[in-house]
Amino acid sequence: MPETIGPSSADQKSTLACLAEKSLMRTLEGGCSVPIGVETEWTPSGALRMNAIVVSLDGTQSVEDTITSRVQTVDEATALGEGLAARLVKAGAGEILNDINANRPPKD
Repeated sequence: MPETIGPSSADQKSTLACLAEKSLMRTLEGGCSVPIGVETEWTPSGALRMNAIVVSLDGTQSVEDTITSRVQTVDEATALGEGLAARLVKAGAGEILNDINANRPPKD
């Protein structure tokens, strides 16, 4: 049986949106020092729309995409984030992220 969240519909929607965003960030290996933006919103029809962007450190390159899907379970939220991350990588975000990681200053 698919995992569901909490008793409140508003709480469930917030949790599912957050899990979708975290899934995207985890898949892209994003953190505080990587220029990745992600935004989610629930549409009037009840679907979750997720928009994300990956930008090079100098701002000269970027890849952006949006995906909308019905999301009612943790697995569906996770899949939505992973799916958008895969689309971004296919569109060129992988190269941007590889360049960022290759040119990152070493940690002290």
